[in-house]
Amino acid sequence: MPLDLNRLNFAAVEFRKATVEDSTVKTNEPLATEFQLQTPFASESPAANLASHLLNLRKTNRGDWVVLVKEGMNFTIGETITLRHRRFGLLNGKNFIVKRIRRDLSGVYDQLTLFGPE
Repeated sequence: MPLDLNRLNFAAVEFRKATVEDSTVKTNEPLATEFQLQTPFASESPAANLASHLLNLRKTNRGDWVVLVKEGMNFTIGETITLRHRRFGLLNGKNFIVKRIRRDLSGVYDQLTLFGPE
């Protein structure tokens, strides 16, 4: 049986490397570090897809939002909620994570601190 050089070269490399870059992230965050992740993928294509997905998640600017909601609405810390408003680019809604709930026992509103896109 003849030796397949392509298979030999493939087997000789223990890890596959996929690189995804975004010049706007490098411009906006010049001190950002390179993120490396080892995965058990057998080929480069799934690794490139995962790298692209992780870059899209990490390059979105995120921050804390403080909103007032009617008292009695049951939210839990860590819950993902969709916030909709006719202003602030939230007409179609965006997902946020509840970080803190401050209950005002003398008022009609509760204060939520949310983590999500800026």
